[in-house]
Amino acid sequence: MEKSESAKIFDEIVSALTEAGYEPLMQINGYLETGNITYITRKNNAREKILLLSHTDLENYIAKLK
Repeated sequence: MEKSESAKIFDEIVSALTEAGYEPLMQINGYLETGNITYITRKNNAREKILLLSHTDLENYIAKLK
């Protein structure tokens, strides 16, 4: 089964955060709680990519990471 486009985007964001030395779960939670985009790195255009995903999608993907 092929991943959905939003799942691929989420994986790219997680990868960029990890490469930048951040804990993805904490950073994405910080973004969701505050709406502050600076929780997300600019690396590999992760900031632009996260804006493509709904908060509901992000919450669902985070639940899978836990």
